[in-house]
Amino acid sequence: MTTPTQEHAAPNWRAANWMISFGYVWFFAGIAAFTPFAAIFYRSLGFNGFQVGILTAMPAIALSLTGAYWGAVADTLGAHRTMLRVSLTIGALLALLASRADGFPLMFTWIALLSFSIVPLRSLMDHFAVLIGGKVDRPFGLIRMWGAFGYSTFALTLGRAMNKEVTSLFLVAYGVSLFLTLVSTFMLPQLPRQQRRPLFEGVGELVRNRRLMLLLLMAFAQAVAAFMIVASLGYHITSLGGNASQVGVAFAVAAVSELPFFMAGAWFYRRFGPDRLIAIILVFYAIRMMLLGFADAPGQVILLQALHGLTFGGFLVVSVPRAHELGGGKYPATVQAMITMAGFGLGNVVGAFLGGALLDFTHEMYFATAFLMLVMVLTYTVALRWMGSHDSVTSAH
Repeated sequence: MTTPTQEHAAPNWRAANWMISFGYVWFFAGIAAFTPFAAIFYRSLGFNGFQVGILTAMPAIALSLTGAYWGAVADTLGAHRTMLRVSLTIGALLALLASRADGFPLMFTWIALLSFSIVPLRSLMDHFAVLIGGKVDRPFGLIRMWGAFGYSTFALTLGRAMNKEVTSLFLVAYGVSLFLTLVSTFMLPQLPRQQRRPLFEGVGELVRNRRLMLLLLMAFAQAVAAFMIVASLGYHITSLGGNASQVGVAFAVAAVSELPFFMAGAWFYRRFGPDRLIAIILVFYAIRMMLLGFADAPGQVILLQALHGLTFGGFLVVSVPRAHELGGGKYPATVQAMITMAGFGLGNVVGAFLGGALLDFTHEMYFATAFLMLVMVLTYTVALRWMGSHDSVTSAH
């Protein structure tokens, strides 16, 4: 029986730091097991481009529809840890069931249920990491870096295990990884519930924050590019004569390239400032997409994955703490759910669907996305200047 003293004991934040770090290892090992190989596997089952696009986009569709809701529930009820545990448990079971599916209707059913079950995971993990990092004076990037270790190791291992043929083994590996994430994070401290408010009061207040909304727009745009690559790159490599092992290497290179930016993210944040750093990252997104459009051999595609760290990793390192700052700390899980929904939800929906549906036109798709990123750089720069001048006029009056 738990005593009142135990219930109200101060959390051991040092131990929590290790828990969330190891949780990131297994969580992103699972993502490495799933995302690089899903489109290849769906196509190998004989599904057409539209079906592949729907299946690859389903996790993001689920996040877009319910992401903000679960963030608001977690903040209102103080149920962050419980929600994390339940989501990981159900997700692990559904991934194992999906590995036994045969035919599009059954596969769609299990993938849809799996997608909705894991919606809260990323924002809850990031919320715990930001809060724990503040308690132990550790930047978010240094905690999130552990995910890159898990991702790179698992992408290489699973790719080599399957070698030339992608099988349902990747779904089994995903389920096991979610279970190990559950084990790693099970004893995280319970976070305090927020003051009772209407469920979506935080969302309404945050939507009126123009700078936060601009950040969410950029998160959406860069995610379109990032998840277009994720959904299409495996098939793109095999269409150029590569195999599953090379697909694993490509995604491992991407994960390893994140490490310098996770390690030095706080320095970059201070040195350039979040607004300038985001603009630089968007420019490099355009360069990366353009070069992918020109690539015509698996080795070239693998080499270009080194730019993933600066683009995807760099944006993650700056956007998560920046969103936390712009939100003012009043609705922490809701803010993280909103930026997760914008990038890993809506942006993922568009990017994953296009990447899956346009598998036969990857070169043209990459060129078009490069142009889109340049448009977003211009939009972001102009919007920031307008907001700055408007704020100056407002403060003068």
